[in-house]
Amino acid sequence: MIDRVDGRRLGATLAALAATLGVHLWQLGSARLRDFAPGFAYDACVLLGMFCVFEALDWALRRKTKLGWLYYPWLLFAWGLISAHGWFFDAAIERRLTPLDFTGAGIRYFFESFLPASGLYAMLAGVLGIALGAVGGGFSLRTLPRLPVVYVLAFVVATGALALVRVRKIPSPLFDATFELWELASRPRLSPRTPASDQLAVALLDKSARTHTLEPTRYDKVIVLVMETMTSEKLELERTQLPEDAFLRVGAPEQYTSYYPNNQDSRTGMLDMLFSRLIPYEAYSDEGYNGYRHLADVPSLVDRMKSLSYSTAFAVAQTDLEDVVGELGWDSTLHLSEGEIVRARAAGLLCFAPDEWERSCEDVTMLPPVLDFVTTHERAFVYQEFIWGHAAEYNQVSGKTNAAYYSAYVEALQRSLAEKGLLEQTLIVLTSDHGFRDRSMQDRPSVYRIPLWFSAPDLPQLRDARLLSHTDFGMLLFEHLTPSAPRADDNELVMIVGP
Repeated sequence: MIDRVDGRRLGATLAALAATLGVHLWQLGSARLRDFAPGFAYDACVLLGMFCVFEALDWALRRKTKLGWLYYPWLLFAWGLISAHGWFFDAAIERRLTPLDFTGAGIRYFFESFLPASGLYAMLAGVLGIALGAVGGGFSLRTLPRLPVVYVLAFVVATGALALVRVRKIPSPLFDATFELWELASRPRLSPRTPASDQLAVALLDKSARTHTLEPTRYDKVIVLVMETMTSEKLELERTQLPEDAFLRVGAPEQYTSYYPNNQDSRTGMLDMLFSRLIPYEAYSDEGYNGYRHLADVPSLVDRMKSLSYSTAFAVAQTDLEDVVGELGWDSTLHLSEGEIVRARAAGLLCFAPDEWERSCEDVTMLPPVLDFVTTHERAFVYQEFIWGHAAEYNQVSGKTNAAYYSAYVEALQRSLAEKGLLEQTLIVLTSDHGFRDRSMQDRPSVYRIPLWFSAPDLPQLRDARLLSHTDFGMLLFEHLTPSAPRADDNELVMIVGP
């Protein structure tokens, strides 16, 4: 009847909200209710608001059209989007992933390689729950008067929307989609006044051709440590909380104060460093991966270090190696086996599996094999990707900041090298893979500037203010190793690929 609510539609909507809440509680836990509550409130406002819109259309059109059935495809799409985000909530909200970011390959990758079987079953259970809600609502809710229900829900939606106005960040894929569409419609388009020449573009983005003279080097051991998402601003804040004699509190002799990543992504950020060129592709889509996978066959910093008679190793405290990065011509790859993770847990070390491909332990598990590699090779080049900080679980369980952990790791490394009589021969380089990727912060220069520290007993105190980036990393390293290496130019600008 025209004066009664569509019970099936209301039942399906309420079931979708219950399923949404269930997914978030399952994946994030009740302890993080405050984190996802604003997003859930926004999703509830949208779903209930759309219900009111369709109910009003039915009333106005006296059900003379079939518009009502358009509601269910929209509801299932919204539910699928929200539940998918529940499986990688922090990363998805940080990147503000929306349907405008979808590709066929990306959707296929999510279901084939990312979503575990339990997640697929949960999504199917949610769809079944929505269907059952529609059936149940058709029996139990069909007697509700249409207009009073619509008025009450419209008031609830309006009140909720006004309450959310003061929330700084709304962690909801529906909100991000709405905001992105608004930006597309309202933001002006930018175009360069004069196009850059091809020669200038190549010079800025590809510095791999800058060669060095193969001469005896200053240090027999080179250890590069890559922190996770550590900006200079964050490091300065966290280091003030460290003991006065901590490595990061004291500071390295040589520091670069205007150093930036070229890609706001871990894997491609490391490739920028290792190949001295901008890698302008996403790391987690088939299209992006196909764009840079050929680099495994291209000479890199690894090959240059080998030409200087260094034995090379890539180290990471997880079972899987980064695609392409782990496939370069390393003499050794130091990572964990499943058995080593079991033994590390038994020894009281922290180990987590926040994602299907990230079965990892805290980085100190790699200290013995790293030291063994450095000790047993006359010349050694170790490139270690830090795991600590990539998953929030390590910070939450330990109560330690990233700076505190990284500082303790470097201190332990230095002590061990000193005990073996190797510290004088060792150059330790500390940097970050990238800055903060939160799209709401991308207009702040501070989210891009990252630390680059060089530490060795014979280095003088130096603060270098050249505008530099990861594409300059190889040249900066050789500035410290070979006397006749070309000096990295002070850039006019740094190209950065965002999230």
